[in-house]
Amino acid sequence: MDDFIYKGKVVEFTSESGEVLDTNKYSKTEVSGSGGGSVGHGLNTDVKITSKTTTTDEIWYKTDDEVEQHLKLYNSDVAVRPGQKISLIFASIKGNNKEDVVLVNHSAKKFWITDINFIQANIFRINANNFLFYLILNMAIAVGIALYVMKSHIVDVYRSDINSYAVVSGISYGALWVTITITKVNRLRTKIKSHLNKLATQVLG
Repeated sequence: MDDFIYKGKVVEFTSESGEVLDTNKYSKTEVSGSGGGSVGHGLNTDVKITSKTTTTDEIWYKTDDEVEQHLKLYNSDVAVRPGQKISLIFASIKGNNKEDVVLVNHSAKKFWITDINFIQANIFRINANNFLFYLILNMAIAVGIALYVMKSHIVDVYRSDINSYAVVSGISYGALWVTITITKVNRLRTKIKSHLNKLATQVLG
């Protein structure tokens, strides 16, 4: 199967086929609350309730070489039933642990992309876990550069406003960095999705 290459990083793909033995779909909802405390002077903050629902598909299948496997998919909305033939496409980076990224249902002539995030997180250095760190880092660098340039080239009469200008510069650069990063991520995800669609179509035949 064709590799996916992004800035020198190579994602390799393999596939495995088999017959569905059994399936189970269920949902779990987690509810959390915040607020409701006193802020003084007889005032209280509103209680905010949030919920998150995760749908899990469990699939038991027997591979073509007679090995039974168990698969869990989260929020993928796949549709398979016992007796149907399926194929799974797995992605791995530099031979590391593989992750299922596409499920193909040969019997129904359909496929589902089950995980783009795995590929993105392994080839793009910025992800949901470190996004805030890189944002603060870039803003701090921008503030530092602005302070250096302003203190070196601005006359004394304006020096009282230098810190304010530097902070504004940092915030402005931070907003620009966020826009550029989101654009890069969206383009990368589009390319990954296109590649997975091509592989799935090839496997589906």
